[in-house]
Amino acid sequence: MTSLAAGFRDNEPILDTSEQAAFWTLLGALFFSLMNAAAKYLGLLNQQMILQSLEGYQPIPVCQMTFARYAIAALLLLLFMLGRPMHFCMWSPGRDLGQTVAGFGGIALMFAAIRTVPLASAAAIGVTSTIFAMIFSAILLGERVPRRRWFAASIGMSGAMIVACPGSGVPLADASIA
Repeated sequence: MTSLAAGFRDNEPILDTSEQAAFWTLLGALFFSLMNAAAKYLGLLNQQMILQSLEGYQPIPVCQMTFARYAIAALLLLLFMLGRPMHFCMWSPGRDLGQTVAGFGGIALMFAAIRTVPLASAAAIGVTSTIFAMIFSAILLGERVPRRRWFAASIGMSGAMIVACPGSGVPLADASIA
């Protein structure tokens, strides 16, 4: 085993499968948080430059930031893949294209939301994506969702609505973009 989870002796895994999943999930959350903070910073930087009335300055469009996010990710993935033999096969190009468009749209809308609402509110609302994934898996894929998960999802959604409520200074229309 040559993965990060390989131990120093006998190639025994340092972490079991669930611990590896938790590690990669936390690492992914860290990188998504850094990406969102960078998008918020670029948005604030643009607003400050506009307020200072720099002639001819145009803010960075959301689609351009989204493209840059994917371009950087592609370069990092390419570096990661170098030296590793891989075979790519598209079993369902239409579905792959749909997933790509949905992912691009989700990131673009998140970047747009980050420009208009506080980062903490956008992040709290963004966490609800797993709740929507559960809802759509039940509706579109016919997956069975136990009652306790529906209960937990309703509590999670309530928490997100508390964070994004109009009384907190976040306009509900802007929060709905997130």
